[in-house]
Amino acid sequence: YGNGKQIISEPVTLGETGTWKNIDSLANHLITELIAEQFREDPRLVVLVGAELAAHQRLKLFNAADRPADVNAAQMATSSVAGRFAFIPPFMPGKRLAVTTLDNLHIYTQAITRWFRAEFDDENSEYVHSYLRNEGYALGEPELYAAVDESALTFAD
Repeated sequence: YGNGKQIISEPVTLGETGTWKNIDSLANHLITELIAEQFREDPRLVVLVGAELAAHQRLKLFNAADRPADVNAAQMATSSVAGRFAFIPPFMPGKRLAVTTLDNLHIYTQAITRWFRAEFDDENSEYVHSYLRNEGYALGEPELYAAVDESALTFAD
C-alpha cells in the first residue's frame, strides 16, 4: 500500500540524544503523522511493542526509580504507550513498534491446504509429525497501520 509510506524504514535512534527520546514520542508520531487522519482518534488503536524494545524502556525506568512508587510506575510503563493500550505480542520482531487495531490484523488459510501427518519412524526410532498449511497475513485496512522497521531502530543510550 502506498509503497510502504506508513512504515519508517530510514534510520532512527531512540534515547535522550536520539531522534526520539522515548517510545511514547515515537508511537505518537506514528499515530499523528502516518495513520490516516480518519483513524487517528479511533479508540481501538493499540501499540504493539517488540520484546527487546519494551525491555529497553523498562530497564531505563527501573534504573531511574529510587522510590517504591517509581518502581510501580516502571512495572506498568509498557501497558500504555502514547496514551493507548500496549501489547508485547509473542514472536514479534524485538525492536518493532507498530500501531493498528487488533481486528485489522488478519490471518488467511487457503481452503483445502491443511495437511497433517503423524507416524513412527522405524529408521530413527522416533515419533514424527507434520502440520502444513498455506497461510497468509494481511491488513484489513492498510491506512490503519503504521510501524517502525526493526532494522531501522537503534538505541542511543
